[in-house]
Amino acid sequence: VSLFRRSVDARKKEQMHFICTLDAEVAANENALLKKAKNAVRAAPYRYNIPQWRGGAQPVVVGFGPAGMFAALVLAQSGACPIVVERGKDVDSRTADVDRFWLTGKLDTTSNVQFGEGGAGTFSDGKLNTGTKDSRQRKVLDEFVAHGAPEEILYNAKPHIGTDKLKLTVRQIREEIISRGGKVLFETKLTGFEQKDDRVCAAIVEHNGKTERIETDSLLLAVGHSARDTFEMLCNKGLPMEAKPFSVGARIEHLREEIDRAQVRRVLQSSGARRGFLQNERPYQKRKRRLYLLHVSGRKGRQRLQRRGQAVHQRHERVCARRDKLQRRAAGERFSCGFRRRRSA
Repeated sequence: VSLFRRSVDARKKEQMHFICTLDAEVAANENALLKKAKNAVRAAPYRYNIPQWRGGAQPVVVGFGPAGMFAALVLAQSGACPIVVERGKDVDSRTADVDRFWLTGKLDTTSNVQFGEGGAGTFSDGKLNTGTKDSRQRKVLDEFVAHGAPEEILYNAKPHIGTDKLKLTVRQIREEIISRGGKVLFETKLTGFEQKDDRVCAAIVEHNGKTERIETDSLLLAVGHSARDTFEMLCNKGLPMEAKPFSVGARIEHLREEIDRAQVRRVLQSSGARRGFLQNERPYQKRKRRLYLLHVSGRKGRQRLQRRGQAVHQRHERVCARRDKLQRRAAGERFSCGFRRRRSA
């Protein structure tokens, strides 16, 4: 028996529990067991079939983020011996450049959070948002585990590796690509490509100010969203491109202690258990609620605040009075913030 999937059901606060899916292998009488067991189905073993490389020039993969990394890994496993071109540095050198930027503000335009081995995901705690209904996502998770990631990502509903462990995983994936005959060229940028009879015949790259030509008939672009110069080059060559739809959201953070009080207190009280770490604290309902007001403009906003209480309304009036004072003081020439300074006579 092995654990296949685990998630938390928190729809009812009094009955929070785990939902687990198990894989079980039986020696005999599988059909009889399926008739007796509830919520049991026959699971077909998953296998990701890697086709063998048919030969030809070595393929060139541009970019060594998540897409480029797994494209190069699958090509290497198929025997293609790919060549990876990455404008950034390896993960260790890149980590030093990112730390220096966070401490001093000095930016390396080719080695930062956007560019380098592992892509932007290396510094995003390794959150894995693979499509759960896509059969290929298991291949991605299996490769992560095989290269040093924790095994729990195979069954957690919201898996993440962690930046500290992800760096080791990225490095080991690169080492396997090289061990299978591939090459990874860091600090190398794609500047163009050559074509003959409407087919790619070579990739033009730049390394340390020198231009090099790599013969290939397969060019895979996994450049991410920040390689604007590459998109400009493709546009100048007349290649059709289409904008990808995206969503914009807001991220709201709460203190862990507040979430514990809201989620756990009701469960402990309903079950009659002692409150434990909540025992010496005041009840959550009796705590003062705080409202942090950034800005509410317009008459409707003021009316809403009046209904919430006089204290909040007075705070809003103080904020608006200060804002109006600053706007009156800054009438005239335009600042970068959008105000104007009063012009001298």
